[in-house]
Amino acid sequence: MVTSPTDTPERRVSSVGRVVPHIEVKIVDSSGMTVQIGEAGEIHTRGYSTMLGYWDDPDTTAKVIDPEGWVRTGDIGVFDEHGYGRIVGRIKEMVIRGGEEYLLRRDRGFLAAAPRGGERAGRRRAGRQIWRRALCMHKAQAGRKREQG
Repeated sequence: MVTSPTDTPERRVSSVGRVVPHIEVKIVDSSGMTVQIGEAGEIHTRGYSTMLGYWDDPDTTAKVIDPEGWVRTGDIGVFDEHGYGRIVGRIKEMVIRGGEEYLLRRDRGFLAAAPRGGERAGRRRAGRQIWRRALCMHKAQAGRKREQG
């Protein structure tokens, strides 16, 4: 999914865009059934850009890719009525980078302690070494003034 330069600035920053040609994306519930527009579920994708499997690891491949070629991303997403997708969470609070597993919940502990209200998100950011630096964002609650510090 990608946004377009012709999308509004709000669309570009609030979504991951629309599905690109020749790629299929669906959002499914825990039983594997496709959900309705506006409902959250796991994002599954298939097409020429998705992997065929893990090298010499058929067991892991079978856990991630179903017999029809759908890749289970582990991302929880929602499509809106205009076809734009948003990622709203993860099935597991883990990502794999450079063959290493990183638990995001552990890395986000400092965000939960933030004294101000609002939305918070955190992830590690690639640096000289993979996932060396942390990146966090904080969207203040409506009506709150920006504070220094």
